[in-house]
Amino acid sequence: RFTANKEIVSLLGGMLFSFAMGQIIDRFEATGNLEGAFTVIAVTIFVLMLGHTATLLLSREKPAEHAPAPIKKEIGTLFRNKTLFLVIVVAILWSVVSCATTPFFGTYRNNVLGFSMTYNALLTALYSIVRALFSRPMGKLADKRSFAVMLTVCFGIEAVALGVNMFTVPENGHVLFAIYYMLHGVAMAGINSGAINLIYDY
Repeated sequence: RFTANKEIVSLLGGMLFSFAMGQIIDRFEATGNLEGAFTVIAVTIFVLMLGHTATLLLSREKPAEHAPAPIKKEIGTLFRNKTLFLVIVVAILWSVVSCATTPFFGTYRNNVLGFSMTYNALLTALYSIVRALFSRPMGKLADKRSFAVMLTVCFGIEAVALGVNMFTVPENGHVLFAIYYMLHGVAMAGINSGAINLIYDY
């Protein structure tokens, strides 16, 4: 649930940030001053980097509850942990599936399905809302049952989402892609944090 709350703040903050930056860029572009837009973006990135670095420098780690084992013993234990390797394989397979599909959908939406920027923005906002709404229920499921159970549910939902998207063509794209994207949002409410937390658990 902690991870879910963090995700919700990140999603809502990301929506507001993207909207604000989009407005700034549009205003500069309207006056024909794209260099000004890039300057604002560069300064913003630099300020965010300084803020991020400051939070890391000011953070203090909690002392370890137990004295750590010698590094050779720790590494030996990791290499003998078959379950950890299975979990890592699942994370790798998810990366392959994700990187082989989602990066192409932006081009597909614009060039094949013919979505307007307004419709794309609407879909992105709805996706963020759906993902935020399902983050806490997924977090509760993980707290109650386990990250493994939650990931099994989420990967199942993602499989259905990709299955729906297989049939998305220009004639039905506005409906089927929206269904895919909302299901993808539900799945990502758990997948994004679940995979890394499961590895940390082991």
